[in-house]
Amino acid sequence: MGVRLVGCIDLYAYDPLNRRCAVGIMVANEYRRQGYALAMLRALETQQAASLHTLYADIAAPNTASINLFRKAGYEECGRFKEWLELDSHFIDNIRMQKIL
Repeated sequence: MGVRLVGCIDLYAYDPLNRRCAVGIMVANEYRRQGYALAMLRALETQQAASLHTLYADIAAPNTASINLFRKAGYEECGRFKEWLELDSHFIDNIRMQKIL
């Protein structure tokens, strides 16, 4: 059977002065909606709780699956960047969600 990649989660834009970091998550199509993303996010939060104060995510407004995932994990919308991302020759909003650990 071998090893299968379910997905990945990463931290970026680390701000050590304010103990915050952005989080990105991606799950392979065949493993979506099975709880893997939420499990990865919760594991990351547990691992980082002692060193970080805040995690945040930037999500394209049409990505309702990702917005719902972060809401389920306790993240709250804290800002909206109007026409922030270009998609198919038009601009869409970016939603920032954050969680205090």
